[in-house]
Amino acid sequence: MIPPPRMPARRVLEATSTAATLMPGYGEADHSKLRPLLGASRFGGAFGYNPFTLYAANAVSSPNALVLGKIGNGKSALVKAYLARMLAYGYPALVIDPKGEYRALAERFGEGAVTLMRGGEGVNPFVPPSIGDSASALEFNCEMAERAIEALTGHPVSALEGASVRSVLGALGDKVGFLALRRGLADLDERGGPLEWLGDYQKGSLAEAVVALDRLLQSGLVSAGERAGSLASRLGRGIVAVDLSAAFGSSLYSLAATMVLASVRALQLRPGSPRLVVAVDEIWALGEEPEAARWLRSYWKLSRALGIANLGVTHRLSDLRHGAGAGSAGLLQDSETIVTFAMETGDAEAICHERGLAPELARTIARLPKGSALWQFGKSVCVVDHILTRTERQICDTDARLRGDGPELAALGENPL
Repeated sequence: MIPPPRMPARRVLEATSTAATLMPGYGEADHSKLRPLLGASRFGGAFGYNPFTLYAANAVSSPNALVLGKIGNGKSALVKAYLARMLAYGYPALVIDPKGEYRALAERFGEGAVTLMRGGEGVNPFVPPSIGDSASALEFNCEMAERAIEALTGHPVSALEGASVRSVLGALGDKVGFLALRRGLADLDERGGPLEWLGDYQKGSLAEAVVALDRLLQSGLVSAGERAGSLASRLGRGIVAVDLSAAFGSSLYSLAATMVLASVRALQLRPGSPRLVVAVDEIWALGEEPEAARWLRSYWKLSRALGIANLGVTHRLSDLRHGAGAGSAGLLQDSETIVTFAMETGDAEAICHERGLAPELARTIARLPKGSALWQFGKSVCVVDHILTRTERQICDTDARLRGDGPELAALGENPL
């Protein structure tokens, strides 16, 4: 593994010194000892970031992070370089890739991308009851089954459907999977419903749920059996990109991303699972459906118990508020680290207001050059110029071909990303 390059200091921006007087502690923390290194602090010296190290040291209360900023300012390049460098220090990663942009990264630092809904094995979000607490596993599994049925029928599951799902899943044991669930519901429908159901029952009452599961199985999103597909064998071995471009922009996307994240959750419950970075690009897209947004926030809050540090990527704060209310907007409160690239002044002012930053910092954010961002985590606030190595530029810099750039290492002051 090639260690990150030394990061020389860079000149201090006009608003940085002003910010230091407005906010005690601004830029004073020494981040040069954290690994991996990501760039140079405007206060001089190297800048490193590691959510697991910070969490273990009680420097942050949550390992989760959000990256925000306008298109073309270096968000994706930073995320890709960060994932590659975290891997160099022993932290594997998974990326929810809605547009197929992380395939090269996964091929270089892993075993390639997992492409869903275009063939392949699909994923299995269910938790085998033999792993940990069987009662909790049943609750997780019922949640995911009902989430799928609701997404495909367009309405909440009925009391009868919920009782039937619970009855079937409870009887499956470790053979839990969507095909087995579909068959179990069809069988219950023929036999007059679950034994636990005390109300009236008409044959065909579960037909809509069965048809919804048929659609889900035919989509290629989920595996038919109890196996977790290729994701199970790849997770924890380098960087895994889950390509969901076949669903992005459709009504199935939030369900697809939810199923992948739930599968990661299930796999992380296995004994000996490594600490994992999970990046969700275009995270705003999960917030367009209220139930998905609420599920995402629950997952986001509980992930630290599974050794997961989440990283969401979006454009502006208003994206997280659109359509989903407190669900996805709550991600801002549940993410201790906020990385803000250049954005419109109004959007920067909203970030400063939400995060308790001095209003004057909005002007600094709006004027940030490409490849630079304002970092806030714990008690630290600082402006960082991110730097890529030659190898990273070839993989991470999505604008290199448009500019006609070669693979040279970006020099400080020359658009680091």
